[in-house]
Amino acid sequence: MDIIIDPLYKWKLKNFSDTTVYYVGYEKSVDRLISFIRQTEDQVEEKRLNEILTYLPGNFAVIIDSPKKVYAIVDRIISYPIFYCEKNGQITISNSARKLQKEKELSEIDNISLLEFRMAGYVTGRETICKNLYQLQAGETLLWNKSQKTLNFERYYLLYSENIREENEELLIEEFNEITNKIFKKLMADLDGSPIWVPLSGGYDSRFILCKLMDLGYDDLTAYTYGPTGNYEAKAAKYVADKLKVKWHFLPSICKNARKVFNHPTRKSYWRYADFLKSVPAMHDFQTIFEAVRDKMIPENATIIVGHTGDFISGGHIPQFDTNQRNYFKSIFENVYSKHYTLWTNFNTDENCEIIKEKFYDYLNIEDDSSVGLNGISSLYECWEWQERQCKYVINGQRRYDYFNLGWRLPLWEPEYTDFWTKVPLDLKINQRLYINYLEKYNLYNLFKGYKPYIWRWPGITIGVPVIAKMIKTFSSKKYSDKFYQYLRFWGHYRNYYYPYGFRRFARNVSYIRNPVSLHVDQWLSENISNDKIVSNYI
Repeated sequence: MDIIIDPLYKWKLKNFSDTTVYYVGYEKSVDRLISFIRQTEDQVEEKRLNEILTYLPGNFAVIIDSPKKVYAIVDRIISYPIFYCEKNGQITISNSARKLQKEKELSEIDNISLLEFRMAGYVTGRETICKNLYQLQAGETLLWNKSQKTLNFERYYLLYSENIREENEELLIEEFNEITNKIFKKLMADLDGSPIWVPLSGGYDSRFILCKLMDLGYDDLTAYTYGPTGNYEAKAAKYVADKLKVKWHFLPSICKNARKVFNHPTRKSYWRYADFLKSVPAMHDFQTIFEAVRDKMIPENATIIVGHTGDFISGGHIPQFDTNQRNYFKSIFENVYSKHYTLWTNFNTDENCEIIKEKFYDYLNIEDDSSVGLNGISSLYECWEWQERQCKYVINGQRRYDYFNLGWRLPLWEPEYTDFWTKVPLDLKINQRLYINYLEKYNLYNLFKGYKPYIWRWPGITIGVPVIAKMIKTFSSKKYSDKFYQYLRFWGHYRNYYYPYGFRRFARNVSYIRNPVSLHVDQWLSENISNDKIVSNYI
């Protein structure tokens, strides 16, 4: 058993007389875990260990090298990934996919993983782009027994529950408010007055986070919004910040600067830092953070509090399943495939669909003719998206803050929240009914009930695009109207993501791409794969 720790990811080290611990993230949780394992080394009870892990707060990962065993543990959402490989009978664990890939010379491509990456932007399951290089799953422990030379995996958590609550909506709303206050008070105590920066959009989650921090009396708050000049999220964010009397910055994403940032060595270095040979790196506010850190706008001790995924936790991603569909598992796959595997429509072939379907069914361990009830299908769908898209792509987006040495927290992913939402009845989760009713009941600062900003995706002078498209449809056909929309996306809300690729490349692929992530995937492949081998471009 070898352990390779890449200093690039700033893991910390603790040495005891008989134990070495490598860790990152929320230190209080790590300390509790270390204490339990050291005290019970001879007789660690799996059940007790799992109970402790399930309810540890914060974001963390840890590798514990004790006299008899090696433990590698990630939290419930893979806030910080851990990788391992098996080669020539030797097990190696690392906090870096690229360092492990380089040192063990793992350059052979996993073709199914490559296909998933092209179609979805990330690789599902424990696989990576490289054969024989794997990642721990969310809520999982790797255990190596030194004397027996055995490798075991224990899944201590799944975002799934069969115990659905029966209380009425009002009681659930009250309980949710208590949980919210508990989580945010703990967060505020941990940060102890240091600066908090909140990316603020027109959506519920960032607005809720900012309002709750204000409501509980946190002082050093700053909100910021990015995107093209004249965008409607910025207009909504300014309204919210003005009403709260919170410092707010609009950090415009200028297209000519977007191209410079994208072609800058920092972006390429960030991609190698953040992809873990498994997911295209998130670029949402990369340009914004790059420029803000460069210009020393964000304090070095600031913590970014992100609201994304709150919509997922509260039921906002549950599809409208066909209640007449008897084969519910088939319905799950169809929804997963249409939503998550369509970055490039030219890869949407029957053959590729069958390949993805086979891996998907292996994950669920089900047969094609299986059937369950509507509650079960919705829970399974959310469980899949939690383990795959949320943990592999969305949560991994925090690497952009790590890269620039900024702190970050995800309060809407705390254990109390996820445990609460997995037990809420389906009718209260669909379309975020309970969450929205909670926000409107407490209506912090009058920013929820009766206030729902319209987020138009055609900012500035592009506001006339829908009008022109409607005229084309009226006097010509829907086909030409859709084509018009396709090409004009280059100058729409996401213009700063398209602009670095140039209009010629965009236009050449416009009929196949779903969004800017499609082009990011294509660019990542061109930079990292040559002659069916991974290019060893470790930083």
